[in-house]
Parts: sequence; structure tokens; C-alpha cells
Amino acid sequence: MELPIQLKFFKKLELYQEYVAQDKKADNTKIETWKVQKDFLRWTKRHHNVGSQLSSLSVRQKMEEMKKKKYKEYKNEDIHRVISDLIANGYAYDVSDNNHQIKVTREGFMMGEIIDDFEGSNSSFWSRRKYNLLLKLTWTSAICAALLIIAKFTSYIINLILQLF
Repeated sequence: MELPIQLKFFKKLELYQEYVAQDKKADNTKIETWKVQKDFLRWTKRHHNVGSQLSSLSVRQKMEEMKKKKYKEYKNEDIHRVISDLIANGYAYDVSDNNHQIKVTREGFMMGEIIDDFEGSNSSFWSRRKYNLLLKLTWTSAICAALLIIAKFTSYIINLILQLF
């Protein structure tokens, strides 16, 4: 079942905030697995089918194809750590215990879209800025609505007090 547009919009804004936080955390701590996860999620956005299972071997093969053997130095335990991180972050879920086979979740595909908007070869000025702009507009709308409610409530209380006198 597809998410209604409003829920998908807010979910993507939430994932955008998570993307920014993960990038800052990875820059500060030199975490390599986040870079690998980002490449993998970008790949899933364009080439993976919802519901297909991926084993650790196929994840490694796809990463080698994507980055021309950039991840060849990764051992099986490193790939398993990346897969475990994908599962822990909610971008995939484990479908078997001993083969480390995963399925990518909707959040994983949406995060892949966000990463592709920022780091993809077709990313434009608008695609890199839209999430930040939309996030600011959403918060501005929420604050304005809260201020309007407070103003109406205050006006109502003042009118009530004036009627008593």
C-alpha cells in the first residue's frame, strides 16, 4: 500500500534530517560504513526491485560493480557489518538468520532517493536544496499556526473578561 502524499512528504523530510545527521556524524568520526550504505542505497533506488532478497555476496558484487572494485578490500565481516547497520537503521530487514539475506524497506528506497538527489550524477541545484527549503517552510507554517491559535485564544479570553465587566 502506497503512503498518502502527505505522509510520504513528512517521512522524506524526516529521512532528510537523518541523512544530514548521519553525514555530520560520519564526517566527525570517519565512519566508512555510512559511505558504503549511501552507495548501496543509491543503487537500490535505481536498480533494485521491492521485495527481492539480497545476500551478502550479491551486496558485495553490486558494490564492486558500482564503484569499480572500490569495496574489494572489504572482507565478508565488513559487508556483514554494513548489512547489520542497514538493518539497524531500518533501511532493510533480515529475511534469514545465517545467510545474511536482506530486503530493502520503503524507508531504504526513500533514503536512496534523497541520497541520489544530493549525490547523484543528475542532481541539480533544486534537488539539493528542496528538502532544506521544504523543511524550513514546514516549520514556519507550524509556528505561524501555533501563533495564530495563541492569538485567537488570547482574543477570546480578553473578550470574555470584557463581557464580565
